[in-house]
Amino acid sequence: MKLVLYKIVGIAVLLVLTSRGGASAGVIMAETSFAVDARGTIAQNKTLYIQGNKQKIEEEGIAQITDLDKNLVYIIDKNRRVFAEIPLQTLSSEQPANLHGEPILTKTRKTRMVADHPCHEYRAADGNKLEHATISACVSTNVPEVKEIAEFDRNMIAQLGGHKSEEKSIRSNGAGLILEKKSILSFRLPDRSRGNVYQTTSLIAETRVDKIQSITLPPETFKPPTDYKKLQNQLDVTRPVGSPESNPALEAIVLPPPASLKTNS
Repeated sequence: MKLVLYKIVGIAVLLVLTSRGGASAGVIMAETSFAVDARGTIAQNKTLYIQGNKQKIEEEGIAQITDLDKNLVYIIDKNRRVFAEIPLQTLSSEQPANLHGEPILTKTRKTRMVADHPCHEYRAADGNKLEHATISACVSTNVPEVKEIAEFDRNMIAQLGGHKSEEKSIRSNGAGLILEKKSILSFRLPDRSRGNVYQTTSLIAETRVDKIQSITLPPETFKPPTDYKKLQNQLDVTRPVGSPESNPALEAIVLPPPASLKTNS
């Protein structure tokens, strides 16, 4: 099951590295996520702020600020009014060690509007007899704000020192931004009370970008509040919101090279 999960995470967090250009106005991007399993549905609102070498991911009760200039990450607990300061390289341990072999998303003929931007639908599937994963994503290649997001992502990966081979190959491909994404993981579990009978369970995660805007952000956006207390023990803070397990799909996605795109009806 880990292999399929890592392939989902690999597609969700693979960052755009093809857009170039200088720094521009900051970006604010709001999204809504839903997670569905046998226990019910959980909804979550999240907002991304990016400007130059700084990023902030904010959700209810917690925020994460990444400052590439200082090589630091701030994890802010708004309920407890405290924050932790950790080295940027700490995040590299949160990423899957190997993203090779992830399924390529196949372009379909479907298009629609998401967050006032047109996007094209892509699909992918992978699995075996016991587990199966499907992904659908609506990807836009003409969102102006993607340049600012891509520039930050490129700089962050460079500082982490990872994914160098992926970076070289990705820059020759087309790139876009996920505006809507849905992942379904289905797996069969043995029902020991009924002998050799298996039951199928599904986990569904869906994310949709609600709004994207360009705006110059004040420096205070990317700093912990001055009246918050700094924790000395980083283990006391909540898990970073930017980790793959909790930030599945605000990132950009790499598309197949134009010559190899597959189109389905």
